[in-house]
Amino acid sequence: MNAQISICIPTRDRAAFLRDCLSHLKGFRKLRLEVIVFDNASDDDTSAVVREFQRGSFARFIHHRHAEDIGVARNMDAALRLATAPYAWILSDDDIAYEDGLIYLMQCLERSAAAVAACGGYETVHRMNVGADHFKPPRSVGVIAKGDIEALAANVLVTDGHPVMRREIFQRHCRMEERGFGLFPLYGRLLRYGDVLHIESPVMEHLTNPDSLSTRLTEPWFMDVVSADIELAIASAERAVPLAVLDRAKNSLQGAVYLQAARMARIQADALLMRHFLLRAKAIHMIDEASLVHWETAFLIDAAMQRMAQVLQDIGAKRAFVEDVPALEAISARLALMLPELDCRTRRLDKRAAQDWPDVKILWNAGDAGDRPTGGSPAFSFLEIVDWCRVTQSPISIDVDEDRNCRIRYQQPAVAQLLADSPRAFQILMQDYRMA
Repeated sequence: MNAQISICIPTRDRAAFLRDCLSHLKGFRKLRLEVIVFDNASDDDTSAVVREFQRGSFARFIHHRHAEDIGVARNMDAALRLATAPYAWILSDDDIAYEDGLIYLMQCLERSAAAVAACGGYETVHRMNVGADHFKPPRSVGVIAKGDIEALAANVLVTDGHPVMRREIFQRHCRMEERGFGLFPLYGRLLRYGDVLHIESPVMEHLTNPDSLSTRLTEPWFMDVVSADIELAIASAERAVPLAVLDRAKNSLQGAVYLQAARMARIQADALLMRHFLLRAKAIHMIDEASLVHWETAFLIDAAMQRMAQVLQDIGAKRAFVEDVPALEAISARLALMLPELDCRTRRLDKRAAQDWPDVKILWNAGDAGDRPTGGSPAFSFLEIVDWCRVTQSPISIDVDEDRNCRIRYQQPAVAQLLADSPRAFQILMQDYRMA
């Protein structure tokens, strides 16, 4: 019997994930599947894994291996070109599809002749749950009408997952844009030929893993690709779209990406990179003040320490004299761990000992910078570095606890009260990203 849906699986060097993905699909009992695996020049056991499923596992099975890496978008596009079932869907090799979820989306398309695609959400998991199907029918089905690119821009997060498409529509009229991730432009193109349906219910599970695209959120190219996808989708509209629509779409999508990038920077223990993405989210009004206050309380000192170590390393400092104040004692100890090559000493500065001046001086506040004689070594104020690393404008003080660690205190009671509850954005920032 002919397949009802073509599931196209792009893969590269992830044989273990692919085996679980295919094993799960092999367990489907309601849908007849055409499975198309396009291998983007893997060097691992992917070919051996594919051979395990080539006979009798599915209604139709296709495997192709590129001689060289042609990129993610082109690989997906090529796989979709070979689909023959009425519906086609891209599934990543680290995902588990819900059979009942796919059936639901296909039924939505069968009931709506005007619709060309339907999509659902996904769950994030820490292990691939072969055999799982947690689909729950939604209360309602959303519709983005044909040609309504402005509605798509207003619901930009709908495009976070691959749509189940009428295969003929994709093959005749669409392609995956190779200079981006391709999803937002794909949805924009589909809208030229019909409605796009969407549901909030997850139709699949996505495995958190070190090789996921999500782990690369902090890389500069990632944000450029996000912007490119939005611009390509808007530019392909059949009528001119107001610039304000583009701006809103960018802000919505980039705000979500900035927050996830800050989360990934936290997992990478990079407080300065967290600051970078939080400031970008703040600039486009996509993060609340309470979350920024929580970040400063938890990470501002870490960011300042990282910045100070960065500067000392960049100027080639080998000897540093730290002002003999309690607040700098713990900072001096942390610098020694961060920069093992730095000879970090604490003593009272002697203005007369200019000939014994170190490479740098580390002071607590800017007022002490005048203690440096003319022509002496550069001085850095820790409080000034803290001030540079801030993401809010609310007045703070820095206390030193009994272990001589620095603690941020907000001087305005209304701001301090923001710490009473953990806001949603900060909760996302603190979520882990790991495999079981």
